[in-house]
Amino acid sequence: MEKVTINEIAIIGAGGKMGTWFTAFFLNLNFNRISLFDKKLVHNHFGEQNKDKIFITDDIHSCIKNADLIIICVPVPHVPKIVLECSKNAKHGAIISEISSIKKQSFDSLTNIRQDLTPLCIHPMFGPGAKKIDNMRIIMIPVRNKKYESFLTKKIFQGAEIVQATSPETHDRIISVVLGLTHYMNLVFANCISNFDYDEFKKYSGTTFKMQ
Repeated sequence: MEKVTINEIAIIGAGGKMGTWFTAFFLNLNFNRISLFDKKLVHNHFGEQNKDKIFITDDIHSCIKNADLIIICVPVPHVPKIVLECSKNAKHGAIISEISSIKKQSFDSLTNIRQDLTPLCIHPMFGPGAKKIDNMRIIMIPVRNKKYESFLTKKIFQGAEIVQATSPETHDRIISVVLGLTHYMNLVFANCISNFDYDEFKKYSGTTFKMQ
């Protein structure tokens, strides 16, 4: 496998919860430069101690123009537009990755990026509360080159468990149950117990109920 050098990273949507998480993650890995773009960002967002590594930009083009790796952390409906803009302005050989939880449209947009760019279609199965990436699961959907994209994902996110989905349709069908059903059950559970005295539940509940 060819050598991959990543010196500069660009994060689009860096002011959001996952954008902030990825910024902190890459800061801990001591990359030379991390360029950020988000309309909500202010220049002291990540602290004065990181001012020599973090560069907050005024537009997407300025953010990505020298980046070896571009991470797109924006709401699902905006992903295709941002992927297209990054594809037009990224430097030769850059990696363009997006982390959305619904993949069909974002996957299609990655298939259309310039041929000299590498797409990474990933879905982190953890939220911004994760303390570290070790043993956290990341789903990867191959776009052009399954072997190379798998290699890159493992290299960039060392310590994570990388799981491949065969297609965006398969991913979206399974995730609709994995995430949707879980959220639905928790909403029903919370709505039910809100009508009772919670202290009484704590007194009588067993292990499973406590965990829920």
